Amino acid sequence: RLNGEQAEVNTYGAVVADGKERVDNNLLIDHIGEGCTSDMLYKYVLDDNAVGAFAGKVLVEPGAQHTQSQQTNDNLCVSQHARAFAQPMLEIYADDVKCNHGSTVGKLDANALFYMQQRGVPEKEASLLLQHAFINDVLQRIKMETLRDRLSYLIEQRFRGNSIHCKGCRMVDYCRK
Repeated sequence: RLNGEQAEVNTYGAVVADGKERVDNNLLIDHIGEGCTSDMLYKYVLDDNAVGAFAGKVLVEPGAQHTQSQQTNDNLCVSQHARAFAQPMLEIYADDVKCNHGSTVGKLDANALFYMQQRGVPEKEASLLLQHAFINDVLQRIKMETLRDRLSYLIEQRFRGNSIHCKGCRMVDYCRK
């Protein structure tokens, strides 16, 4: 809830799922105050039989004039069995706003893969590079360089099928399942 004037929220997410994993993200940003800004960016890379679902809603209440909102959900299905479901929503009850939303679902660019292979990059490596580049939009919004670099490394390892567990992480037992 963005109650005060000029309030701002940025929500970003990157999902890498494979096997039979299912990842759902449901978000609601409620613009109440005047002149508030929101930015929502979620990107999914889905492989094997993975399923990704995104439902994002931006609600602009009456009186929330001068609201600015951007909502984006992009999905990359690496295998033909991966599935992405997207439901971006805008509900606007104010007149003077700049709000937009969009969603895409696609697969790896065959021309980009071909181009990289013609320059000596093996197909599997080219695929991994394109997947990482796709997620990179989210990573670049992280201001802490050390965190951004660590997440980039973990994502690359995940694409390569390597499970890396952070020492001392409470989720380590859950992640190993």
